[in-house]
Amino acid sequence: MEIKTCEQYVLDQLEQARAERDWLREKLEQAQDEAEELRGKLMERGEHDASKVEQAIRKEGRRKLYRDGSGYRTSVEDGGKLIPFSDWCIEHVGYSSLRCGMTKSEFIAYFEPEFREEYDELVNEWKAGQE
Repeated sequence: MEIKTCEQYVLDQLEQARAERDWLREKLEQAQDEAEELRGKLMERGEHDASKVEQAIRKEGRRKLYRDGSGYRTSVEDGGKLIPFSDWCIEHVGYSSLRCGMTKSEFIAYFEPEFREEYDELVNEWKAGQE
C-alpha cells in the first residue's frame, strides 16, 4: 500500500508498533515460561542435592536462631484485651536477635511463620481460659 496522506502514515506506524508489541509480548511469555521451567528444575535439583543430614541441620539451625532471638513466651493479652500480632512480635523479640546481624523488624519478617505459630498457640490457650 502506498502512503499518500499523513493519516495513512500515522496509521501505518501504529500498525507496525502494534505488531512489534505483540511480537515482544509473545517473546516475553516464552522467556517467562522458560524461566519458570528452569526455576522448577533448580528447585528439584536443590531438593535432591540436600541430604537428610543437611536438611536436619538447616531445620535445627533455624529453630535455634528463633529460640535465641525471641523472648520467653510473653502474654498475648494486656488488660484483658488481645494484643495485635505485630505488637506482640515486637515485644517478643529478644536482644540476642541483634547478634544475628538483623534488626528487630528483619528478624520478625524472616521468622514470621514461627512467630505466627507461637502467637496462634498462645491465643488459643488464652481463649480457652476465657471460656
